[in-house]
Amino acid sequence: MRCSAVGLLLLLPSLAWAQREINWRDEPRAAVAESQRTLKPLLVYVLSRKGDRDDQLDQMQFRALQDPRVVRLSERFVPLRLQRGQYRDVLKEFGLSDSANQMMSFVTPEGDKLDILEPSRVAQADAVVQKLNAVLAAYADRLFDTRIRTALENAEAKPPELSTALRLVIEWRVTKAARSVAALFDRERLDAGVRKLAIDALAALSTRDSATKLLELARADDKVAAQALERLTPPTAELLLAELKPEAEKFDHALYRALAKIARIKDVKPAAWFEKRTVREKQVEVERLEKALAEVARRWRAENDAGR
Repeated sequence: MRCSAVGLLLLLPSLAWAQREINWRDEPRAAVAESQRTLKPLLVYVLSRKGDRDDQLDQMQFRALQDPRVVRLSERFVPLRLQRGQYRDVLKEFGLSDSANQMMSFVTPEGDKLDILEPSRVAQADAVVQKLNAVLAAYADRLFDTRIRTALENAEAKPPELSTALRLVIEWRVTKAARSVAALFDRERLDAGVRKLAIDALAALSTRDSATKLLELARADDKVAAQALERLTPPTAELLLAELKPEAEKFDHALYRALAKIARIKDVKPAAWFEKRTVREKQVEVERLEKALAEVARRWRAENDAGR
């Protein structure tokens, strides 16, 4: 009985997650206001009355929208579910025709349409996940063009303006901003707070460019950047493996330690170990790290659908 109780307690978090649903809003004006306040795009799902809907499609959409991946991604939006009969007069404001049914549209806080998802695709969880990721990527690019680029590339921008832009980069993982963020470190003077945020942004972006810049900073004895390397995503960490050269006169132990933490390997070797080992022994250790990192990256891609 005691074991069963313990087992039930262990299952409760996963059961709670499985029971989660999209937190739909149902009042368009309030949803738009929330979107403008939070800068989250709107996810608008329109339905006619029950008698006018395809029952089989209805059931398939219901299951698709219960998918944990869909629920998780929906939190990046303001989800708005509209009854067509009640709100037919506002559908065009969300990029939908007044006859739309069992479909989705995606709209910026300013009211510009980002994309739509047809009814048959709403019924497929994989298609919904793919679309949500694509819309988030497009929205992040839009944020860069409309709210971020001007601040990051303005040599006269003040620290508060730069900080606001960098926080947007981090929150929305605006990969298009990677080079602009990296370029901040070329400035003769960079506010300490802005510098820390810029390093956080490079880690959050986890692109090849941002990872390369972090590594450059870490090798210049920037301890904050060295710690930030540990926050790279596993797939991006894999890209840095080529920088670990067993034959090098001085093995890059800081990079090895960061990648080892990402790979969650045990028995991480200290710097002194590499100083006393042959090239072959160091190569074997790097291969052990590579294998562990590949497995962690594989799991990461599965959990994140190789998306954002």
